[in-house]
Amino acid sequence: MGQTTERLNSTICSALVSLGNKYAFKETENGKISFLGGHMNWEYGVSDAIIRRTYADTGIAFTPRYINGITQHRTPSGKEVININIVGNAVDLSNQRPGKEVNAIHWLTREEALRQRDRFRTPEMHYLLQRLSQQNAVSLDFIQSSDQRLKLETQLRVADGAIGTESEEFDGLFGPKDFVVVSTALRYQGPETLAKYAFMRCKRKQFNNKLSLFGGKQNRGEHPKQTAIRETSEESGGLIIPEPIGIIGIWTNRVTKYQDQPSNYATNIATVAEVNELVTELPESVRDESGKEIYWLTLEEIANMSYSEFRTRDAKEIPIRAEQVLQQQRIIPFSFIEQIGV
Repeated sequence: MGQTTERLNSTICSALVSLGNKYAFKETENGKISFLGGHMNWEYGVSDAIIRRTYADTGIAFTPRYINGITQHRTPSGKEVININIVGNAVDLSNQRPGKEVNAIHWLTREEALRQRDRFRTPEMHYLLQRLSQQNAVSLDFIQSSDQRLKLETQLRVADGAIGTESEEFDGLFGPKDFVVVSTALRYQGPETLAKYAFMRCKRKQFNNKLSLFGGKQNRGEHPKQTAIRETSEESGGLIIPEPIGIIGIWTNRVTKYQDQPSNYATNIATVAEVNELVTELPESVRDESGKEIYWLTLEEIANMSYSEFRTRDAKEIPIRAEQVLQQQRIIPFSFIEQIGV
């Protein structure tokens, strides 16, 4: 992975909150309208995070139901973001009011909103509104939080009133605190062998000699499928040529500061790919002084290992999830993440 000082892609979560046949929109600067949501406090897990952000923005309480779609687009400020769009039902409007940076709240039918396309704040809104008529929703469990302990502690702090939704806390809670990475569960299965998944072990400080999947940060303008192929090639010295199958989920991990980025979380888009050759030794060009090595493990071996042997919790969970969704034929196609204006 190359070093960069360029601002990294981050993740937002938007909500299409319905009441009958109408959806809530917030009016922001210059009369533009947008979905509810935005940057998240990922300590909560995606469902709790979007509920909390929506309430902070509008006072609207709602229940998330499913993921409508995922887009990759540029914001008016030039940032590139992955937008997870969630559909849900309003359950309580008794505290509805415009929050910080929201001028007004509008309830519009899908058709009324589409007729106001010139007022859309960001380009993906038209695409996501059109998707509402399609029967290809994805379950909320597509997104996982690898730090359940932290999530639980934060929920208890909220329950105790230690964290509120007052405006002075807004920027601290909902600033852009994540960057996007793509990891790949590289799968090999010979004609008479159990499926095996590839891991790397590296002595560099940030890897701490623990097992990790192939992958790395997503470059601007790059689709996750492209990232998966590029990172696998770079980290294997071109020896492993993956045949990407699809996406198996998205994980959020708490991380230390990355280079000069004020990031607290990595949003990991997890993919799975087949490989036709069991590469057992990496070339010197990538081994260098880090002593990078490759390991192929069966699912049983992965399951029997402690989380402490992996660099992140999702490094253990992703191959197991990959095999499950492959067997159940629930792979999400790469086209589910739509690039718009990137």
